[in-house]
Amino acid sequence: MIIKQMRLVSIVLLISMLFTLSANAATSPENNYKEEQVYEDQSGINMATLFPDAKDELKADWEKMYEGYKIVKVSETKMFYRKDENNKLVPITVKEFEQQSKTSGVGTNGVGSNTNYGITVYHTTASCSGACSYPTEWLLGGSFQWNVTPSLDTGNSVDAFVIGWAGGLAIKQGSTSGVVHYDEGDTNPAVVTVNPNAGVGWEFSEAIDKTFPANNWYASSGSFSVTIIKSTSNSGNIANSIGQYNQSYDTKTLTSLGLSLSSSGGGFSIGWATTTKVSTIPAYTTFTY
Repeated sequence: MIIKQMRLVSIVLLISMLFTLSANAATSPENNYKEEQVYEDQSGINMATLFPDAKDELKADWEKMYEGYKIVKVSETKMFYRKDENNKLVPITVKEFEQQSKTSGVGTNGVGSNTNYGITVYHTTASCSGACSYPTEWLLGGSFQWNVTPSLDTGNSVDAFVIGWAGGLAIKQGSTSGVVHYDEGDTNPAVVTVNPNAGVGWEFSEAIDKTFPANNWYASSGSFSVTIIKSTSNSGNIANSIGQYNQSYDTKTLTSLGLSLSSSGGGFSIGWATTTKVSTIPAYTTFTY
C-alpha cells in the first residue's frame, strides 16, 4: 500500500555494515524468508492508516505512544514460521517458502493457515513536534504482532525486543516504555539491558501457562519505545536505527536471553548469552541529528 506523498522502497542489505547480530547458537538469517519494506513521508505518517490490518491493540498503542511526535519513517519486516517434528516454531526458509508457493499457493496470504504463522515487526523514527525538551529529540518506536498466535505447546520461554541506534545520542530520562498484549491481558515488561548511548532491550514471556480451566495466554502483539536526545541543534547527520524481535524456540525452560548491547565506530551489536536457538526479525530505518 502506497499513501499519497509516500515513498515505498525495498530494503536490500540496508546498513549491514553498521548493524551486526551475534549469538552462540542462532539460525542462518540469510536463509530465512523475509519481506521488508520502508515508508517515508516528511509531512508525517499515520500508522493506523498505513497499516489498516494491524491489531486494534497496536493502533491504540500507536495513538498514545506518538502523541507529540511526527512519524517520518517506518520500516516493516515480515517473517513466517512453521512447526517442526518436535512441535517447535522454526523460521520458514526461502526454499521452503518457494516450494509451498508452487505446491499449495501459500504466500503472504497463507499466514495464519494450519501450517504457517506470521510475525510482523514495525520500527519507526518520529521527530518531536510538540513541547520539545531538547534541540534534537527523536522517539524510536517498535511493535510486533503475530497474525495468528501459535499454540502454547510450541514454546513457553522468553523472547525479547531491542531498539538500537547509531550516532551516540543519549536516552531521555524516563522515556522508555513497553507493553505486551497477551490473549487475555497485558503486561509491562521491564527494561533488562541498556547501553546509554546506543540501545535498550526488553524481555518477556512468549506465553503464560494458566491453570486449567483458565485459558493459556500467548503474546500476540506489543509495542516499545525510547526517546533519544542531543543538547545541540540537528546538524543533518544521518544515523541508523534498528527495532528487532528476538524469538527463542529451542527450549520451553529459558528464563532469560542474557541480552548484551554494544556499539563502536558507529556500529551496533545485539548479542545474547543463552545457547538456545534464537531467530531475529529486524527492521531498520534512519534519523538525522
